[in-house]
Amino acid sequence: MKRIVCTISVLLCLAAFFAAGQDVRTRAFWDKLAGNCVSLSYSFQTRAAVPVSGEGTAVIRGDCYYVNGNGMEIWCDGQTRWIVDRAAGEVVIEAVDASSSDWLTNPVAWLKQSGEGAPVRLQFRGDYPCSAMLSLPDGTKADFSFSDWKINQTAPSFVLELQALPTSYIVTDLR
Repeated sequence: MKRIVCTISVLLCLAAFFAAGQDVRTRAFWDKLAGNCVSLSYSFQTRAAVPVSGEGTAVIRGDCYYVNGNGMEIWCDGQTRWIVDRAAGEVVIEAVDASSSDWLTNPVAWLKQSGEGAPVRLQFRGDYPCSAMLSLPDGTKADFSFSDWKINQTAPSFVLELQALPTSYIVTDLR
C-alpha cells in the first residue's frame, strides 16, 4: 500500500507541473505538449516525518498515462486506472473520477485545473521543467527532478491487458 501511495504521489507531481499554468513559460511548455505524447524520467524525495524517495519513468498524453517506478506500474486510459504490483502479484482496477478533487486517487484531475490548490514551484532548464517543489494537501513537501524529456507523435496503449498477466495474479476490481 505504501508503494501505491508513493507512486500516486509521483503522479501528482507530474500532473502538477502541467497544472501550474500561472506563468508564461509553463503555458508555453503545455502548449508545446498539446496533442502529443511526452515521456520523461523522474526522481522524488518527500520531506515528512517518514521520508520517501523513488524514481521511475512516465508517459503522458492528455488524460492518459503510464508510470513505471518503485516496483509499481500504473496504466490509465482516462476512465479506468490499473495499478500493478508485480512483486506481490496484484492488480487494483479503479474508475477515474474526473470531477474529484481528491488528487491522491485522481491525479489527472490536476492536469485539467489551473493550479488552484496545487502549490508547485517549477524550475526550467531550457524548454523543459527540470525540478519542482510540491506541497501536498496533507502538508507533506516533495522535491522532484525531471529528465530525459521526449515528445513523441504516437502514444502507447494506456490500457492494461489483464489476459497477458499470469493467472496467479490477484485482481481487485473497484469499479
